[in-house]
Amino acid sequence: NYELNGQVPVLPIKGKGKIHVDLKTTQINVDANYEEKLGDDGKKHWHITKWSYTFELKDKSDVVFENLFDGNEVLGQAARELIANNGNDIIKEIGSPMIKAAVARVMKNIERFFKAIPVEDLILN
Repeated sequence: NYELNGQVPVLPIKGKGKIHVDLKTTQINVDANYEEKLGDDGKKHWHITKWSYTFELKDKSDVVFENLFDGNEVLGQAARELIANNGNDIIKEIGSPMIKAAVARVMKNIERFFKAIPVEDLILN
């Protein structure tokens, strides 16, 4: 869901509703710091202390906003055409929180994995 009241490249835009995004090819890089902690099993486990990410769009992204200008078709059509031709620019402008949420879920699952598997089982000797 989205709520916009601003400007997209050169066109004022307003609306509230669903947004549909298709990221065909996106490269996400995660930089994570970790430390070893003693787990409940008495063995050392990795623990992620902080992480950051960057992303790069490698292909054209499609972005569709439903209910632009409260459904006004005349105003919405011009905005839809501009958005269709500038999907990557829109994603770069507003997509960071969405990608951050997806990366956060992945990092949470990696943290669960580290909590379940001791370091000695993760390192090849």
